[in-house]
Amino acid sequence: LLKLISTNVMLPVKRAVLKTLVKFLHTCKYGNQRHDLTVQIVKGLSRGKKFDQRLMFVELCYLVLDKFSKKFFKEYCFTPALLLINDPTPIVRIKSSTLLPHLKSQLKMPSDRPLLQQLEASSRRSLMSERNKDVLAHIQRAVIELDQGDVKLDSEPDPDDRKREEEQNMFIVREERHDMKEEQVYQRSDHLTSTGNQTPGKALSAPFRIIAITTAYRPGEHEEDVPRSHVFILQTIIDHRLAISYHSSSLYARTATG
Repeated sequence: LLKLISTNVMLPVKRAVLKTLVKFLHTCKYGNQRHDLTVQIVKGLSRGKKFDQRLMFVELCYLVLDKFSKKFFKEYCFTPALLLINDPTPIVRIKSSTLLPHLKSQLKMPSDRPLLQQLEASSRRSLMSERNKDVLAHIQRAVIELDQGDVKLDSEPDPDDRKREEEQNMFIVREERHDMKEEQVYQRSDHLTSTGNQTPGKALSAPFRIIAITTAYRPGEHEEDVPRSHVFILQTIIDHRLAISYHSSSLYARTATG
């Protein structure tokens, strides 16, 4: 999808792909995967060789502002967005200047004082060094809005930001709970099979864990602790065990009567 943004020339297609990427990041189940993908997307767009890639990064920032928490935006998008104010392409500098007031709205005092100082220094530096009249007009307008904007304190409640943070972590929390439940089942299986020369508490590989659970598994029991993806496998193994037991009993009976 990131390659499609870089190669496709149709702006509606690029925007649709960008929205898809942001939605995927928002519903991503794994924290490490979200981090790696976000870093890759931000780096690929904000440092793109083509100016339209850097323009798409500005649009990405607006999407992230709408969907993710302030903490997430500051971690991944704040510094790259601030660097675009010195982009060699005038249209990129114009677009990035519109982000300046939004960057300030993401800060809280006193914890974000270094970021606020960095924002003010960069905006005034670009205001003094800009030679393009059109770009300068946009930067001047942005600096006025920047001066008029307020910064919240760390102690001030922010229900909207809290809601966005809960929504962005909702799927990750669910996945972590599911993983914790699977680990509890695996630990139970290790306990059930810790006999003989087996080291107590030694973890088994996934296939042996599944088989180990069947030593004490009965249909209808412990099903709330067993992952759904394993229930069918467990039942299949149990059916084979019953079939082997039945054939062994029949063979013993024929031998005894013979």
